[in-house]
Amino acid sequence: MTLLARRDRAASPLILNGGAGQPVSVRQIADLLRDALGSRAEIRFSGQGRPGDPRSLVADVSAAGDLGFQPRTSLSEGVARYARWLMSERAPSNL
Repeated sequence: MTLLARRDRAASPLILNGGAGQPVSVRQIADLLRDALGSRAEIRFSGQGRPGDPRSLVADVSAAGDLGFQPRTSLSEGVARYARWLMSERAPSNL
């Protein structure tokens, strides 16, 4: 989620990435998405990350919190909603 906020009309827009401030691994996201899509696909990682790639990501939500942002949707629920939307957008010819 990206939150766009303006402190006042004369100021430049402040663009913030939202999250819950908890670490999340690529594996966790992949598992959640696979499960939400009802897939039984095996997820395999080579174990070889690219130089500079983080092993997990943590959103710094302090600036968004200063503006009153509080996460209301859990990661698993957000991924489930995304999966439902994704499935609803699939073209019938791709089924």
